[in-house]
Amino acid sequence: MLTVLHAVQWPLAFVCGLMGGLIVRRRKLSAVEAYALALVPGVLIYIVSALFGPASVPRDQQPWLGLLIWAAWSAFGIIVGTSHAPKTKITTLNLSGNDR
Repeated sequence: MLTVLHAVQWPLAFVCGLMGGLIVRRRKLSAVEAYALALVPGVLIYIVSALFGPASVPRDQQPWLGLLIWAAWSAFGIIVGTSHAPKTKITTLNLSGNDR
């Protein structure tokens, strides 16, 4: 069963990874450092949910599953944030008039 926390975590993890990827693109941090920085909110959510969560948690709602979701989506955000989109022409059919 998917909880509200798990449903909210993956977009937030992607945004954190994307911001880390943009920092890497500007060469202020390495990719590993940016990934570690993107993992910090996920680790904090894991710690809080493990400490203050209910004593008996079903198998499909374990706190480490949220950390796993966070790690995967923040890595995907880092990859998307560091990729460079090539500059394209005005239209894909080359109808800009500057093809000479």
